[in-house]
Amino acid sequence: MKPILKKLVSLFLFFVIFAAAVSALAAEKDDFVSTEYVQIVGNNHIVDEMTGVPAYYNQYDRYWQCLEYIKRYYKEIFGTSISVNNTSAYVIQGEGAFEIAETPRPGDVVYWPSYLRRVNYGHVAIVKEYTDGVITLIEQNWRYNGKAAVARQIAWPSSNYYVYTLTGTNADKVRGELFGIWDLSVEHEAISVVSDWAADPVNRAAESKVINTSYIKSYSDPITRLTFCNMNAELLGTVCPELSEIPLLSGLTDGKTDDKVITREEAAVIIVNTVDLSGRLTMTVDTDEVLRRFKDADMISPEARDAMAFLIKSGVFTGMGEGMLKPKDFATTEQAVAWLIRTHDIIKSESKRGISP
Repeated sequence: MKPILKKLVSLFLFFVIFAAAVSALAAEKDDFVSTEYVQIVGNNHIVDEMTGVPAYYNQYDRYWQCLEYIKRYYKEIFGTSISVNNTSAYVIQGEGAFEIAETPRPGDVVYWPSYLRRVNYGHVAIVKEYTDGVITLIEQNWRYNGKAAVARQIAWPSSNYYVYTLTGTNADKVRGELFGIWDLSVEHEAISVVSDWAADPVNRAAESKVINTSYIKSYSDPITRLTFCNMNAELLGTVCPELSEIPLLSGLTDGKTDDKVITREEAAVIIVNTVDLSGRLTMTVDTDEVLRRFKDADMISPEARDAMAFLIKSGVFTGMGEGMLKPKDFATTEQAVAWLIRTHDIIKSESKRGISP
């Protein structure tokens, strides 16, 4: 081949490769929704953090790489050593394995492999939040003109990247404890043993069939807002209030999601609201007097104080020992069953006497 022809061919191939790379990166930019940029100052500059794990940047170098953050995050939060290769994320040491996520969840890995970007490097980040087709990221080494990207948002789904979720019992537990997201599809080997204090109400619920307990696989698992609300309505024979209309829950749920677990104070509000809708409740409780004996009473949300005081005085709630109520703790299934059976008992007793509880 003549030298001039060789140069023309090389030039042509260069432009083909360049055009392909530009096309891939342009497609990646199509996913862009929004971002903020902050000026990087000095070394080890913290620009963002998630569940206590900070994202670092250096002002004059790229020491803090994107991969370093996800490795550090998963080691600190999940206790798992992970990495990525040319095609996927994988576990090096520890429980679980990565699978393609059906829906992004906090803590999932977002991966742009080099072959999709058509450049010689990929990029990884972590899902900080997902809402209505938009992923908010936390990441390292996404910078422009001396500034670091913070809370960068991208559209989902997309063919330009993958989202991986870590599977396994430990991963499910961590997501539940940190984000209130529990994998309800996980099969348990057997129904867990009920705590001694809950044995009586749980047995009565199963025997009387006022609560359907056939689907319960683990009484020690947290219970979701929707499941608790439906169980509550089933037991009390009334319509459960829309979760979005309850002051304490406004903004936390739309009443349709079932993957958010309920806290103890939220459960109290739902019970009292539901009973109140049925016209069988008259609040005659000195809230401050009832709550003052609990060391953590000041942790109760203002919207939940009356409800918790009423249920404590009625004997539905009994505290968590050592003078604690733990209103922000997640409610377990056995706690929920016990509360509802006790509420049912009170309503039956007062109905026979012809008065409200």
